[in-house]
Amino acid sequence: MAAGLKLELGAVQPLTPCVAPADAYLAAQIVTASPRRLPVLLYDAARGLCHKALEAYDGGQPARAADRLARASRIIGQLGTSLESAPPGEVRKALCAVFEQCAKLLARAEFYRCRENVQDVIRLLGSSQPAWEDLAPAFGEDRPSSAASGPENGWIG
Repeated sequence: MAAGLKLELGAVQPLTPCVAPADAYLAAQIVTASPRRLPVLLYDAARGLCHKALEAYDGGQPARAADRLARASRIIGQLGTSLESAPPGEVRKALCAVFEQCAKLLARAEFYRCRENVQDVIRLLGSSQPAWEDLAPAFGEDRPSSAASGPENGWIG
C-alpha cells in the first residue's frame, strides 16, 4: 500500500497528519515571527523536541526519539547559520561554540540512545538563550519574518 494512504471500506483516502494544538500554535508563531523573535521560538522548539525525545525513550520508542533529536539538530543548525548575519564578537563566538557542542551531543544521543546527552543539550540551550537578547538588534526590525521555511520542513512535533 502506498505511504500516506489507508484503505477503508474499499476506498483509498489520504491520511490526515495528527498535529497537537500546541505544536500547531508554535509552528504558526515561527512562521510569523519577527527576526528578533524567531531565534527565541526556535530555541523553544529545539528544547521541546529534546523533551519529547526523552519521553519517547521513556516510552520505549527509540525511533520516535531519534526523529525528535534529528529535528532538534536541524533547528540548532539553523540557529548556527543565522549567526552569520550577527556582528562578530564574543557573544557570537560563544553561541557558535554552544551550537557546535549541542550538535555533537545530539549526534551521540541519537547513536548511543543516551539520555544524559539530551539533558545536556536542554541545559546548554536554556543557559545560552539569553545571549540572543544581546544580539537581537543585529537581526533587524521587530516585524514579521518573510522566511517561513521551518515548520513545514518537520521542525515541530
